[in-house]
Amino acid sequence: QRNPFGAAAPGAARPSPLGSLGSIVRNRQVRLAAIIYAGGCGTMYGFGTMWNRPISLAWSLDPAEARIIDFCFFLGIAVGAPLTGLVEGRLGARRALAAGILLTLAAFLVWVFVPVDLTIWFDAVNVGLIGVGLASTVLAFTVACRSLPKEQAGTAVGVVNFAGVVSGAVLQVLPGLIGKALDQPELFELQ
Repeated sequence: QRNPFGAAAPGAARPSPLGSLGSIVRNRQVRLAAIIYAGGCGTMYGFGTMWNRPISLAWSLDPAEARIIDFCFFLGIAVGAPLTGLVEGRLGARRALAAGILLTLAAFLVWVFVPVDLTIWFDAVNVGLIGVGLASTVLAFTVACRSLPKEQAGTAVGVVNFAGVVSGAVLQVLPGLIGKALDQPELFELQ
């Protein structure tokens, strides 16, 4: 028997740790949150730490301009964090998360497909917007935890965080390996 706050009633049997983890992983909201956070972290860690500067340099930006792009990306993430909280307070976690993801996608597509002969400041603002949108992926933890009893929240956070860290590691290596497999060595060399 459970009480209204989600904690096990006194004397009630507790589930095994693996059984509890299994029920958390089977939860649709937790899986969705893990996928969303994996996409955000994969972009932050893969693109921001490994690929952003080499791609900027490959697009003929000088090193100082490439540093501006890096700076604006991470500044966008830093500014986006408190903005995400403000938006979440007004729209709710799901809508704020969706708005952040849409902003990231739109700005990323502009950065990839708009000709590179525009000013560095256009690119800097646009990459900053990518960072602002990516900051919203922290709401994946809220989405995951709201669907569970509170004693499972810590494990759910661990599952979502695991997905993010693994995707970051994979997306630092995978683009170069794909480039090498497709006989596009310049992508592998950028890495």
